[in-house]
Amino acid sequence: MNNKNGLKKRIAAVISATLLAAGLAQAQSYPTKPIHLIVNQAAGGATDVAARAVGARMSQLLGQPMVPDNKVGASGVIGADYAAKAAPDGYTVLFGNSGAMALVPAMDPKVPYDPIRDFIAVGHVVMVDLVMVVRRDLDVKTIAQAIALAKANPGKISFASGGTGTSGHVWIEYLRSNAGANFLHVPFNGDAPAVTAVMGGHADFAILSMPGAQTQLKAGLIKPVVITGKTRAAAFPDVPTIYEAGFTGFQGGTWSGLHVPAGTPAAIVEKLNTTLNRALAEPALRDQILGLGMIPAGGTPKEYEEFIVREMKQAGVLMKSVGAKRD
Repeated sequence: MNNKNGLKKRIAAVISATLLAAGLAQAQSYPTKPIHLIVNQAAGGATDVAARAVGARMSQLLGQPMVPDNKVGASGVIGADYAAKAAPDGYTVLFGNSGAMALVPAMDPKVPYDPIRDFIAVGHVVMVDLVMVVRRDLDVKTIAQAIALAKANPGKISFASGGTGTSGHVWIEYLRSNAGANFLHVPFNGDAPAVTAVMGGHADFAILSMPGAQTQLKAGLIKPVVITGKTRAAAFPDVPTIYEAGFTGFQGGTWSGLHVPAGTPAAIVEKLNTTLNRALAEPALRDQILGLGMIPAGGTPKEYEEFIVREMKQAGVLMKSVGAKRD
């Protein structure tokens, strides 16, 4: 019996060593052809620009192009679902956003993939603060005034977001739950149509990513009210943070990172992560990302996965408490 057990252990060790050697050999030669970079946000937006910038630098470091492919819709779910069903060979990489990879799955069990079970987190790419904006003809300068206006006109003050399940939507529900401000949520398919609605007077407020609003803010087409981060934005130092306004229980922003289908060899995941961190450490790319109103992130796959899990739990608790559902 002992001999049999010993033989089984030796066979298992040989198999493990063989698989490890095969994985290392695959990673050493990887990539040998172009990599399909799925971007689940619209072309031309700040997230798309960041994805292309990061992908271009990683292409140079890897020696093969990362070819961007925008698959948009349903708060990023369409692109994420496509990537989840791809072959786990390292040649399909998702530049996933917070909506598709944490927020929508937290509120909708029918999403056709699980961000943790069906993907491997490669690395955190960027963090992005949100900004509450108001149409310029509305006499509101502070979040307290915005809340007072909503309370005085329940269900009549419209609040646009980039879509159901986005970080902007989470923030609207947070204000509704914690401040009793009954805003009318108007979801759009992205920040661009949401900010256009506010500029045109079709919506009173919006919570948008800083990159999605900064051009219009600088042009004076909309007015800033508050930043959702803990520190003021360098581009808008006079705009207070949500913490300064007394809301300290929730930090919400949007973010993006790289993901590959579950089953992708660990050695390939490690190579992609190492390449991502090398790219993000370079001053030229960091400056480009900061210029978009984003904050470079980085780190290990484990750190990024743990971050995603925390984001899902936080959003799930909030959405459940207010009964919010995906439209």
